[in-house]
Amino acid sequence: MTNDPASLGNLHGIVVPSPVPYWPPAAGWYVVGILLLSLGLAWLIHALLEYRRAAYRRAALVELKSATTMEEVATLLKRTAIAASSRDQVASLSGQDWMAWLADTSGLSLEEPVRQVLSSSLYGSSQPGDVSAVARFTGDWIRAHRCEQVPSRAEPAADEVQPPESSPC
Repeated sequence: MTNDPASLGNLHGIVVPSPVPYWPPAAGWYVVGILLLSLGLAWLIHALLEYRRAAYRRAALVELKSATTMEEVATLLKRTAIAASSRDQVASLSGQDWMAWLADTSGLSLEEPVRQVLSSSLYGSSQPGDVSAVARFTGDWIRAHRCEQVPSRAEPAADEVQPPESSPC
């Protein structure tokens, strides 16, 4: 070794710093982890609530598979509509008002044979008709209806006490 600082003989090996440890992470990763867990939990709760809210739809679709007569299909459609919305809003509808409500809540267009069968007096009379067309519309309506879009057809009186909404929608 020489005393010359520029001499190549004075060089030493490269000193490599110790590797950066993966654990413990920086504080920001804890925040990100907590946020991701919170979002995942919120999504899980939302999905569970949606699944429970749609229970009446699943039950109606199962019952629709076993319906064989026009009266059974029409009754199922009305019962499902009452379960989806308030009884006060749906139970009194019939004829063209019933057809308009079904169209408003689902965005589906009613074919003329289905419109004729559903708007006529089905309950109590055995009227011939295409059960498969009405059952197909009923299944489509059960899957597609949205209760939030339903306009209120009748405004309650100011002094009338309204029951709390128990709609699954």
